[in-house]
Amino acid sequence: MKHIVITGGTRGIGFGLVRGFLIRGFNVSFCGTTDRSVVNAMDKLTEQWSPKKFRGVVCDVAKNEDLLNLWDFSTKIFGEVNIWINNAGIDNPQANFNDIDRSVINRLVDTNIKGLLNATHIVYNRMVDQGKGYIYNMGGLGSDGRMIRGLTPYGMSKRAVQYFTLAFARETGKESTVKINLLLPGMVLTDMLL
Repeated sequence: MKHIVITGGTRGIGFGLVRGFLIRGFNVSFCGTTDRSVVNAMDKLTEQWSPKKFRGVVCDVAKNEDLLNLWDFSTKIFGEVNIWINNAGIDNPQANFNDIDRSVINRLVDTNIKGLLNATHIVYNRMVDQGKGYIYNMGGLGSDGRMIRGLTPYGMSKRAVQYFTLAFARETGKESTVKINLLLPGMVLTDMLL
């Protein structure tokens, strides 16, 4: 049975991905940033699927130890990871950049950029050790360079996702047993958008 890990899988696109892969018969591991978000997602999933098919873990992708715990926990339960989706991300309140509190900006950069880099670094090397795998990084508003007033930090972070993903895929090349990919879902009606 194939195993997929989805960061930021407790709501929005991430939760939709969790459900979609469960429908297709995958074993799914996912994470959220709080016990409450993980428990709520698991309760919703249990209404339709056996808990033997999925596991949720609290994980802050900006923390290496949390990412290592997510990998170790999920592989102990479901074995090797076939697909890893770096979906975790946060947005900023819609405001001019100079009016956004720096703590909000720092948290966004920690999650959307450092978290992506940390996760990809850890997962790529673990997948090389297991002999294969696919990593997908989630783009979003700003990936294509489009600018929306009030969302400068978020758009910048998603532009960075696209650049990093394409550059790292080029570095690893076609001969790598671990493939690096970019997901660009377009506008999706989620709680983040609303």
